[in-house]
Amino acid sequence: MSYNRHVGLRLPWTVSDEETWNLAHRVLGIITLPLAIAYFVLSLLNIDFDKLSMIIIGLWVGIPSVISLIYYWKKFRAI
Repeated sequence: MSYNRHVGLRLPWTVSDEETWNLAHRVLGIITLPLAIAYFVLSLLNIDFDKLSMIIIGLWVGIPSVISLIYYWKKFRAI
């Protein structure tokens, strides 16, 4: 997916920098299949479906968000 301010993971730091946007979506692409497999397997084990869904979606959005935020801070601010 090419850089677009209106599509994808729209966070303040991903919208303002194309490299950060690309990193966030690259990480998103890497973690999607493992999380989908984990979601499928864990749903078969009679784990509370609502909690499982919240955790998987939280990880799916949270991991690339945190990684891209750290990248953005290191790029534009001295931590």
